Amino acid sequence: MMKSFSFTLLLTLLSTLLLPATAHPEASRLYISQGPHTQLLELYTSQGCSSCPPADRWLSQWQHDPRLWQQVVPVAFHVDYWDWIGWQDAFATPAYGQRQRNYKQSGAIKSVYTPGFVLDGREWRGWFSGGSLPPATTKKGTLTTRIADQRMTVQYQAQSLPGNLIVHVALLGFDLQTKIMAGENTQLNLHEDFVVLWHQTADQSQPWEFQMPDKNTLPTRQLGFAAWIIQAGHPQPVQVVGGMF
Repeated sequence: MMKSFSFTLLLTLLSTLLLPATAHPEASRLYISQGPHTQLLELYTSQGCSSCPPADRWLSQWQHDPRLWQQVVPVAFHVDYWDWIGWQDAFATPAYGQRQRNYKQSGAIKSVYTPGFVLDGREWRGWFSGGSLPPATTKKGTLTTRIADQRMTVQYQAQSLPGNLIVHVALLGFDLQTKIMAGENTQLNLHEDFVVLWHQTADQSQPWEFQMPDKNTLPTRQLGFAAWIIQAGHPQPVQVVGGMF
């Protein structure tokens, strides 16, 4: 029997109640991933790292790759541990650096560095030698996300429902332009895409309800999302979905 586990990310914003009479709700958008080979590609990067811009540019090229969203879901986590050099990365948070350190503690990566790639929960160093992505690990089940009126609903269905599931949801920013005024990248104009602007998690012990940031507070109007499910203690995604909205 097909089992399912639904999580409604109820984005209850008071502003919804204050919309003018002429306002209309946004059309609902549905995103489905049920193929066995959708990969989560994470880049750990920093605007204060002189080695990172080439990796950022490489990640941006995925916008034009036919495998985007169907086979590969890229995300860029900006870490804060290079801020001390002189430039404060506006997209970095301590949590993203800690996420990378957690990978090291679990043995998924050998060390904490930038630029650093993690593919389906495991360190991937192929970028440094110009290598292609290795074959995807097999995914299971169907992961569905519906977005409408700042509301996101996530549903996972599988023949055999794994236990201890954790959902990750991230908002991604595109076409982000930054003039760097200090640090190793002084005077560079950086163009960055797939930047994680917001990231939340929840397990099965609680309703998966998240309040997303108001779009008007974000640094870009070009937005995407990524959602993935893991089992607690196992960094490899069970299923991954993403897209633009």
